[in-house]
Amino acid sequence: MSVMNSIFTNQNEVISLKKQYDKSDSKDKLKALLKRMVDNKAIGITEDNIELLEITTYDAGNLSSQSTHILARNNLIDFNIENVSKFKEDGVIVKVVLNHPNDFLENYSEIDLSEDEMFSLIKNWKLESVKELLDTIVDEESDEFFENTKLVEILFERGISSDDTLFVKLLKNMDVEYLKEYFIFNLQEMTLSKSTIEQTLNLFLENDIIDFSTEEYDCIFNNLSNTELFVDLLNNLFKNKKLNEISIKNVIYWLGTQSKPISELYIDKNGKNRVVEIENTPQNIELLNNLQDINMVSTFNEKGDSTIKVNMRRKVPKELKTELL
Repeated sequence: MSVMNSIFTNQNEVISLKKQYDKSDSKDKLKALLKRMVDNKAIGITEDNIELLEITTYDAGNLSSQSTHILARNNLIDFNIENVSKFKEDGVIVKVVLNHPNDFLENYSEIDLSEDEMFSLIKNWKLESVKELLDTIVDEESDEFFENTKLVEILFERGISSDDTLFVKLLKNMDVEYLKEYFIFNLQEMTLSKSTIEQTLNLFLENDIIDFSTEEYDCIFNNLSNTELFVDLLNNLFKNKKLNEISIKNVIYWLGTQSKPISELYIDKNGKNRVVEIENTPQNIELLNNLQDINMVSTFNEKGDSTIKVNMRRKVPKELKTELL
C-alpha cells in the first residue's frame, strides 16, 4: 500500500500516469479505479497529485478533513446527502453545494445552511439557480431571514431583480430606507406589480423618504398610475425641499406622466389661455398652491363643491424660460 501511495504522490510519477491516462482507450475504467482507490484511502490526496485526481470526482465521505478540503477546493466532490454532516464538520459544505445547485435545492430542508452560507450561494451561483433558490427561500425561511440587509446588497450588486412575493417579504421585514436603490432597480426591470409599487411608495411617504435624484423620480412617476398617491408624493417633495431646488422642467414632466386632468396642468407653448378643471380635494389644493409658487398656475377657484377651476399661466415667466428649452 505504501509503495502504491508513494507512486501516486510523486509528482514525476503523477505526470507520467496522467500522460498514460490521456492516451488510454479505457478512460472510464481508469476513472472508476481511481475513484475507488481514493475513496478507500488507498491513495493519499495532496496538491502534488491533484492534476491526476482531476480526471474524476469522489464521494469523499470517509476521507480526512485535509483531503476533503483539497478535493472541495478543486471541485472534485460528488453530492451525497449522507455526507452532509461530515462536510459541515469539515467546513466544506458550501464549496460542495456550489457545484451541485440542483441537488441542494432538492434536499433544501435537510441541509439547513446558515444565513451566511446561503448568501454565499446567492453570491456565486448562476442566475437561473439563484432564482430557484430565492423562490425556495421565500417558501421555506422565516421572516427573520429577510431582516438581513446583506440579502438586498447581494441582489443589487449582482443585478438580480425581485418578483412581487420576495419584494413584499423584504418590505414586511426590513427598514424601507434600505430598499430605496433596490426598489428603483426593480422599477427599471419592470418586475413589480402596481399594488407593490404603491405599497412601497406609501411607505416612503409615511417615512418622509424623498432623497431620490430627479432621474429616479422620473422612473417612479413613470411607473405610478395612482393619481392621488402621485399628488401626495409631489406635495411632499415641495414640502421637504427648497422650491428653488425643484426645476419647473421636472415638475412639468412629472405631471405629464399622469392621466387627465392632472397631466393637463401645463403652460401652453403658444401663450393660449388654458383652463383646467380638477377634483376639489385638500391634496389638489395643496398641489395648486405649490404650482403657483413656481409660476405654473395663475389663479384657481372652487366651482361648486366638487370641482376646482384652474387658470394656467399664458406665458412662461422670464426667469424660467431657459429651464423649458
